[in-house]
Formats: sequence, structure tokens, C-alpha cells
Amino acid sequence: MKKESYKGKPAHLDYDPRQERRLVYNQKLKEYKEPPPQLQRYIKVIPMPWVTEAVKLPYSAFRVGLACWFMDGCNKQNPFTLSRATCQQFSINTWDKRRGLGRLENTGLIKIQRFPGRASLIEIVRDPDPAGEAIRKK
Repeated sequence: MKKESYKGKPAHLDYDPRQERRLVYNQKLKEYKEPPPQLQRYIKVIPMPWVTEAVKLPYSAFRVGLACWFMDGCNKQNPFTLSRATCQQFSINTWDKRRGLGRLENTGLIKIQRFPGRASLIEIVRDPDPAGEAIRKK
């Protein structure tokens, strides 16, 4: 026999995981409280010369560029790392991330510092060369 809830519906239909709240334990007060609401972040203003160079690249590289600007706006530190969670937000898989970072670096829109066994540090070039000849690697 199925368990009935007080509303006359099966008990498993009353459970809604979206209504479940995570509580955060406060060490000083020794009690559980709700975490503060998360703020929606936005991408700050991107310079038009940067966008005109990025639009010429394939779509995956452009999405990686937008994710880089998003991370640059969220983090106060420069250079930064492009996290897996941010890539998932922008629907970027591992291979698109790798190819996109390479294309952005070859175009001169970002600089990458690579370290063995660690995440690469990315720095956005704020004023790319509009002609592109001095920056691009051929």
C-alpha cells in the first residue's frame, strides 16, 4: 500500500527539491541560517575593437571570449583562470575551450600563461591592434 500524504496525494508527489533550502552554519552564533541571496552578474562593457576582431573568429571562440570577459568582470584579480563552471554556463565543452583559447591567443585578443599540471592564467588584451598584423602569429 502506498503512503498517503495529508493532501490525499502520494507522498513522493509532495516533495519539490526546488523548495528545499540549504542552510549555512555560523560558527560564531552556533546556529544555522539561510545563505545570502546570490546576485546576478553581468558582462561589463566590451571594447568595440575587441568585439570586431572576435566576431571574425568561429562561434566557439567568440563564446570563450565572452566567458573570459565574464570572468574578468567577476574577479578582481588579473590574470584569471577560466573555470569549468563558467564554461558550463556558456555551453562550452573542453575541446571548444581549448580551441577557442588558442584562436583568441593567435588573434592577439588574450595572453595565456601556461603551467604544467595547473590551470592556465588568462589575461585579456584591452586594446587589440585593429589591423591585426603586429599581433597575429602566422
